[in-house]
Amino acid sequence: MRLENESLLQKPESDQAYPAWRWLVLLAFSLNNACNAFMFMNFATVTALTKDIFSVDDTGANWLYSASLLAAMPTFFLVLSYITTHNWEIHFLCAFLNLVGACLRYQAVVSGSYTLAQLSSIAIGLSAAVILVSITDVAKRWFAPAQQTLAITIAVQSNYSGWCLGGFLTPNICAFDDTFNGGEFLDCDVTRSQFEFFLLVQAVVVTLVMVIFVAFYRASPDTLRGHPDSVRSTSEGEGEGEDEGTIVGNLSELSRNGPYVVKMFAFSVLGGISFAITAVQGEVFTNPKYGAGLTNAQSSITNTVFILSGVIAGISLAFCAKDDKHFEGILKGLFALCTVSLTVMTGMTEIQDTTEASGVPHHVIFGIYVVLMMGAGISSLGFIGIALSRAVQVAKPVGEAYSGGLVEWWIQVWGAILAQVTTGESGFTVVMLLAWAALLALQFEAHLVKLYMGCIACFPASTSADADDKLSK
Repeated sequence: MRLENESLLQKPESDQAYPAWRWLVLLAFSLNNACNAFMFMNFATVTALTKDIFSVDDTGANWLYSASLLAAMPTFFLVLSYITTHNWEIHFLCAFLNLVGACLRYQAVVSGSYTLAQLSSIAIGLSAAVILVSITDVAKRWFAPAQQTLAITIAVQSNYSGWCLGGFLTPNICAFDDTFNGGEFLDCDVTRSQFEFFLLVQAVVVTLVMVIFVAFYRASPDTLRGHPDSVRSTSEGEGEGEDEGTIVGNLSELSRNGPYVVKMFAFSVLGGISFAITAVQGEVFTNPKYGAGLTNAQSSITNTVFILSGVIAGISLAFCAKDDKHFEGILKGLFALCTVSLTVMTGMTEIQDTTEASGVPHHVIFGIYVVLMMGAGISSLGFIGIALSRAVQVAKPVGEAYSGGLVEWWIQVWGAILAQVTTGESGFTVVMLLAWAALLALQFEAHLVKLYMGCIACFPASTSADADDKLSK
């Protein structure tokens, strides 16, 4: 799927070409996206209860999160094969799998079935694969170029918002129920009965989102007007569009686009860092031997500040940074902010004992961590909207489902890897070092592109002679 073949993007930027219905499409997609991210956090935030319900150890509990990621990774490439020709059907399947996952999660906890819990995670992971491919695709199909960055950002931040709400709300549902243990907010333990009711409500909400999807989602403005989808028709037609849908061909072209490869590395590493931070910050901050000595309540606050600041920053950037000529400078500034925040935070965890011994109050140190987590959240979460928009631009004429989706795919890969290698003992050292690598990759992009293009020039299939021209755009 290539941009020049998408006739809906060749029409004048008018209400006829981009009808107001686009906001309902974005709403349906974003709600489904948020529900998927919310469910990812169901078991990850109540690990002790999860182990008790299913009689598993730490590894078994972690697999309920990892199974979703493993299901999403290979399915991503299958979705790429059909997202153009069967767009509505693929998105319907995405919403339906969310509903299946929500229902299976409830039944798994009620029956104590670890097998059902794993199946629910797999269903949610399959749904996530569609979301990874579609974040930039929906924006390109429905929105004028001037609004595409905003649409991409809303789609991305809806995912992070669901993630944030799930991570904050799930372990604190006990605070809203005085009929059980009536614990205090940020300082209570969720019971099995509370968790069962919570998952039942979740299934009801996901059902309503499914209804909203069926009511509002359409593949493109053409289908809304009762005509065949121009994207689908072109890709199924003869001639130029005939080989546009091949996965190997499009991925091969991307692999020979030096500027895109370097940006994909930098963007996916920083995005992966954001996933890793929220997954391990609790262990790093609360570890009694190696960590920062924060309480679970304080760790919950730092995690919420991290995600919420990123969501607010991302949406604000989408409204304020409308000139894509400034994207490169903004991105470098955000990468620098993340690198500095993680570097200082790593140093703080190393010298905290000495600092407190010198008389600095613990609440002051906690406040410093909150500020540093805010800086890391603003940068590592807030950047992704304009980063995806920039990646799509550089990757032209390869379609956005491939160029934007591949960045999202690698974000998941880096996030999974970093979440596994980051421990309470190593602290934020690994993510800090990779943040430096991502920053330097952007800073010295021209040199890395020349080096990369020189390497792939050794292969006979090389066809990327205009990499320098792409870089200058």
